[in-house]
This record gives sequence, C-alpha cells and structure tokens, in this order.
Amino acid sequence: MDPKKYRNKCYGRKSSESLQELTAKVERLSALAYPGATIEMRDILAVDAFIEALDNTALRYKLQEREPSSPRDALVTAMKLESLMQARDIAKDQVRRPLRAAKAEVSSVQTSGQADVSSSGNKADTYRRQKKQASPRHP
Repeated sequence: MDPKKYRNKCYGRKSSESLQELTAKVERLSALAYPGATIEMRDILAVDAFIEALDNTALRYKLQEREPSSPRDALVTAMKLESLMQARDIAKDQVRRPLRAAKAEVSSVQTSGQADVSSSGNKADTYRRQKKQASPRHP
C-alpha cells in the first residue's frame, strides 16, 4: 500500500484540532494520495477518511447515517451534530446539578440529626397560621 494512502486511512483527529482543520488535512491528504482520481472519487474517499478520523463514535455513526456527498457537506453536518451533542450534554449537566445539591442537603440533615426547614416551608407555615387567625371561628 502506498504510504500516502496509508497515512490518509490512519489519520485521527487530535483533541485540539477543529473540524475545519480536520477537513482541510483530510482533503489535502486525499489529493496527495490519489492524484489521478476524479474529483468525485476524491470527495468520496475524503468523506470516508473524515468520518473515520473523528474521535467521537456517536458523531461518527450519526454522520454515516446522513451520507454526506462531499467533504464540505460532511463538515457542515458534523459541526451541527457536534454542537447539538454539546448542548445536550450541557443540559444534562444542568439537570444533574440541582439533584446533587438536593442530595447534599439531605446528607447534611442526616449527619447533623436536625431537620432543616427550607424558607419555602417557613412561608407556607406562616401563611397557614395567618389564615387560621384571620378566619372567624364558628361555634
């Protein structure tokens, strides 16, 4: 196997490398590895190499499902999918944080042995007392 073809096949995305940089490198390596191929054939090979170079397995599978026809299509789709995945991860993390805080409060109550009444509980108790005092009692 030609060393250029092998390098193109084995290229992987570095952690600090953007998707745009990866696309440019894969296109350059494809042009060097297959100089006699048509543009359409090089695009197919570049798309395959781009997908294989991705470090995120879920992103790789989703991109394969979309079947991009050119390196530019692969790049645009990968950028959209990657941003959606990052947004999903951020949303999951925001949901987990309040749960962790609540668990921490429960564990602090259990370790101190005292019941910690939240401010909303105090307001509810105060409201009930005021309502009882304000309502006239019927004998």
